Amino acid sequence: MLKKITLPFNIDKREKIAISAALVCIGLFIIIELAILPFFNNRDRLKQELILKQNEYTKMLLMRQEYLDVTKGVERSKSKLQRRRAGFRLYSFMDTLAGRTGIKANIAYMKPSTSTKKDSPYKFSLVELKLQSITMKQLIAYLYQVETSNNVITVKRISISKTEKKESLIDSILQVETIEL
Repeated sequence: MLKKITLPFNIDKREKIAISAALVCIGLFIIIELAILPFFNNRDRLKQELILKQNEYTKMLLMRQEYLDVTKGVERSKSKLQRRRAGFRLYSFMDTLAGRTGIKANIAYMKPSTSTKKDSPYKFSLVELKLQSITMKQLIAYLYQVETSNNVITVKRISISKTEKKESLIDSILQVETIEL
């Protein structure tokens, strides 16, 4: 069993119990401070890090999907651009389309221009046109033909206002753009 500890000075039994209890408390305190608390603190820190890493992983998956979607869209646009007939000009296409949809007589003006965007190797062709005294149905039909053509044309800006002549008619200014090859 355990040997009896003898101290070099004289103390009675009650003081020995008090000293022993104090030593046990100090020992427990040291064990708790050096072993148990660091374990739980480390566990909490690891849980927080795990949550952060899971959030980062989720964001990475979303970014990956977004990248794949953008890449797929770029490939579709490149494919459409390659299938576009040689010598395609946005100005003549918009003019022809206006004739097909029956609004050529309502064109007040068409202003073609070209530009290159900063940090882009592509050249953009832009046409601004003003349509006067047309119905909303005519405008929608024209815009539908522009957007659904296989020529990668986008409506960059549109402005619609009521005409002063007749309440059911509108005026519209459109800016359409495409990439030139």
